[in-house]
Amino acid sequence: MGYSAGMFQEIANLGLRRAARVMDVGSQDVWIGSTADLDVINAFVSALGGTPFSQSTPVGRMMEAKDVFERAGLEYFRSDVDERPGTIYVDLNKLVFPVTMRDSIDLVVNVGTTEHLSNPIGGFALMHYLAKPGGILYHDVPLFGFGNHGLVNPTPKFWHALIWMNQYERISSSVRRSDESSVDRGNFYHDYMSYFEGLEQARDISWMIRMVLRKAHRRAFIPPYDAVLPESNGEKEANLVLGALYPFIKTGVWTEEEVASTVDQFVSMMGKPFRIRGKWSRLRTAIGL
Repeated sequence: MGYSAGMFQEIANLGLRRAARVMDVGSQDVWIGSTADLDVINAFVSALGGTPFSQSTPVGRMMEAKDVFERAGLEYFRSDVDERPGTIYVDLNKLVFPVTMRDSIDLVVNVGTTEHLSNPIGGFALMHYLAKPGGILYHDVPLFGFGNHGLVNPTPKFWHALIWMNQYERISSSVRRSDESSVDRGNFYHDYMSYFEGLEQARDISWMIRMVLRKAHRRAFIPPYDAVLPESNGEKEANLVLGALYPFIKTGVWTEEEVASTVDQFVSMMGKPFRIRGKWSRLRTAIGL
């Protein structure tokens, strides 16, 4: 979906310093719809000590997010599978991440990427992998509705579990209704899906979520799970997390040792006594490592 000018107003308040590193997960643009939007962008650029865009800059068009961040004096990167020049190629289906950028980014942004992934966990894991401890994870994505936009909209329960299981610090979180009347209907519902009986009654219920989080530690990412487990000393929970992290171990994103330490910390956080140490060989067999 890309940036709105107003997002830069919020990003300006996140405490970034000039020359901070920014990574877009997805190659994104910002819509400059009016001179008021341009003024907001220029306020962001000025707040970071950059040179504002000329007041004669054309409006009613898209501008690359890269141009805005770099004008503000930030070091900007973007990852995607597209061919836009300067984009770092990352196929999130392969779960192979840029090793040299691990734990190095001050602000990682997801403004319309994860909803397009059939397995959005790859996107959330990449953001965690890239952000340095203390770095910010900025999300602005669909929450409900958007019947013809993207593939997956994580639920509020997902976001709650994401924060808790990864011990993120919540900076801000809000939901807002999307005004479908002024947007291309193809991004919400479309006539070619009319064979879904009752789908017409589900229109006009689209909502967005903006979630701004801070990564507090360097441990591996924990994909949220949704399961009610029998009484356990923590081993069942450990098996679930290990299974979810199996692909990341196989691609080398995180080592077995890092995953074992992460799982132990997670089980400890729940107040359960189980620890992987001494049991790693058996657990590796259980999840097929």
